[in-house]
Amino acid sequence: MHGVKAKTLGYSGETLAAQFLKNKGYEILQNNFTIRGGEIDLIALHGTILIFVEVKTRTNESFGRGEESMNYFKRTRIHRAIERYLDRHGDREDTDYRVDLIEVELDPTTKALKNINHFEDIEL
Repeated sequence: MHGVKAKTLGYSGETLAAQFLKNKGYEILQNNFTIRGGEIDLIALHGTILIFVEVKTRTNESFGRGEESMNYFKRTRIHRAIERYLDRHGDREDTDYRVDLIEVELDPTTKALKNINHFEDIEL
């Protein structure tokens, strides 16, 4: 049951993150781009820059902050998915892109939005 709750929580966070980006003038191109061995939560366009967004949703810090969860394996999976996306949808050498992280903090009881932190251009 925990896995189902975590997925539902994650989708809620992704929806809130997408709305947050839309409010900042981003165009959401795709949700949950998935390949074998990798996934990107949101793909957006801001001006001419393609943005690959990792969304981390938390109701508390028992699993650490979203930024802390970006370990080597997670970064490798994101990098692999970005390469595949660019192979399918663009020219890898000519596409300006960056990777952002959005932390969504929800109230543990009501699941209402408490806070959103947007980290632009994180390192992979």
